[in-house]
Amino acid sequence: MTARTFEAYLSANRMCELGMHHAAGRPCHSVLPELDRATR
Repeated sequence: MTARTFEAYLSANRMCELGMHHAAGRPCHSVLPELDRATR
């Protein structure tokens, strides 16, 4: 996950969000608000 840079780091739930933030060292966000934003 740290080998590449992505536009967004998305997670399925809060625990996943925390784990991904710890693993990637980048802020992760819930997929639901991002999906809502992308479909407007």
